[in-house]
Amino acid sequence: GLPKWSLLSLLVAMVVNIFSNYLLIFGNLGFPRLETAGAGLATTVAVFFAALTNVGLGFKYARKNGFLQRLPSKERFQTLIRVSAPESIRHFLMFLGLVVFFTIVGLLGTEALAAFNIIINIMLVALLPSMGMGTAALTLVGQALGRKEPADAKRWGWEVSRFGAAVLILFALCVVPFPEKIAGIFVREAGTISIAAAPLQILGLYMWIEAFGMIISFSLLGAGAAQVVMRWSLLLQWGLALPRNWFLG
Repeated sequence: GLPKWSLLSLLVAMVVNIFSNYLLIFGNLGFPRLETAGAGLATTVAVFFAALTNVGLGFKYARKNGFLQRLPSKERFQTLIRVSAPESIRHFLMFLGLVVFFTIVGLLGTEALAAFNIIINIMLVALLPSMGMGTAALTLVGQALGRKEPADAKRWGWEVSRFGAAVLILFALCVVPFPEKIAGIFVREAGTISIAAAPLQILGLYMWIEAFGMIISFSLLGAGAAQVVMRWSLLLQWGLALPRNWFLG
C-alpha cells in the first residue's frame, strides 16, 4: 500500500542507468568506451542500486515488522517458495522467450532487428501505465481479500483492467495513424522506419488487449493465483507466439 517507494526504486534505477550508459557506452568523463558491453554493465549497475534502495527502504519502514531480524520459520519459507517460485519461473522464461524472439528476428537482417527493437521499446513504454495500474490492482485485491470481501476483490480486478485497456486506446490513436512519425523519433534510416511502420500499427491495435491481460494477471497474483498466471503466460508465449513468429518469419 505504499506505491511511492516502488516509484523511488524505479527512478533510482532509471537515473543510474541513463548516467551509466552515458559514461560506459561512449567513454565519457574518463571512463572506458565499452559500447554494447557498456550498456549491459550500466543496466547491471542500475539494478544493483535499485536493490540497495529497496533494502534501505526495508530497514526504514519494515524493520518493526521483522525485516531481516531473524530467519523465517520453515512454514513461512515454504509459503514464500510456493508463492514466489511460479512468478520467478514465469519471468525467467518470459525474458528467455524475448531473447529467442530477437534471435528469430535477427535472421531477417540488421534493419529488421533494429525495427523490432524500436517496437519492443515503444511497447514497454506504453505498458508502463498498465504496470502501475496492475500494481494498484494487486494491492487492492489483496487488501479486499484480507478484509474477507472476495466480491470487492473481484470488482477491483475487473474495474482496473477495463480502465487500463481504455488508457491504451489513447496510445492506439497516436500510433495507428502515424507509425512512421513515431518510429522516426528513434531512428532516421528510411528502410528501418518502413519495416517498423506496419508492425507498429498492429501493436497499436492490440495493445489494449495486452494491457487488459496484464492487469488481470496482477490481480490474480494479488489473489495468490501465481500458478494460473504462470501457466497461461507461458502457454501464450511459448506455445503460440514464438512458434507463430518462427513459421511466419
